[in-house]
Amino acid sequence: MLMKTSALALACLALASLQPASADGYRSDIGRDIREVRQDRAAVRADEARVAQERSDLAKARAREQNDLRHGNILGAIRDHRTEVREARELRAAEQKLAADRARLAHDARDLREDLEHRRHHN
Repeated sequence: MLMKTSALALACLALASLQPASADGYRSDIGRDIREVRQDRAAVRADEARVAQERSDLAKARAREQNDLRHGNILGAIRDHRTEVREARELRAAEQKLAADRARLAHDARDLREDLEHRRHHN
């Protein structure tokens, strides 16, 4: 009987000693998640600006190509078409990066909410 009581007491002591470490762990997780969400928001804003710039560049390249065609400048139209293709490729890459950063932001925000909820229930 004394052996079972001692084992139970040791188990309770071990669990009690883990509680503060667990709380500190959630605090550091919350801090990390907050930093990640801020970084992700900044990345999304930068990506949105880049996508807007790429769309503008693509529109300008298309307009130059159409202008060259209207004026019979075939070599200029070919050059501007190559620029248009490159700008379209850069726009797709920027849009993909924006989508990935938005997904990362959603994931990190969900992690933050989960950590806050877990902390609320365990404190």
